[in-house]
Amino acid sequence: RGTDDKLAQEEIERDKRIKAEQERIKLESAKKEQTAQESKQEYDRLFNDAMKYVENATTSITKRMAFKERIRLSHEGVNDSFIDALMDYLDELDDDSRRIEACYNIIKVCKGIANDLQAGRK
Repeated sequence: RGTDDKLAQEEIERDKRIKAEQERIKLESAKKEQTAQESKQEYDRLFNDAMKYVENATTSITKRMAFKERIRLSHEGVNDSFIDALMDYLDELDDDSRRIEACYNIIKVCKGIANDLQAGRK
């Protein structure tokens, strides 16, 4: 009878250990699953951000080229980095009224420089 009780107790303890090990494995598996899901979400977010950036860059370049064609820049002007920098500067301004003001200021400066250069040649 003492042996039967001892065997029963050992069986109960073994079942507890098995159950505890199964719970530990289940928790580890859930943690790994959550980590994998979070990594996938982060990857998807980064991928989507990169795709939006590429899409915006493509749209911006297309708009810029259409604008350059519309204002009929010379062939050299189409590939001029100064004009690209100028257009980047204007794109960074908050609204169209600031862009218009900046354009008029740029025109004034350029006219002043042109006048000074012409006066120096005479």
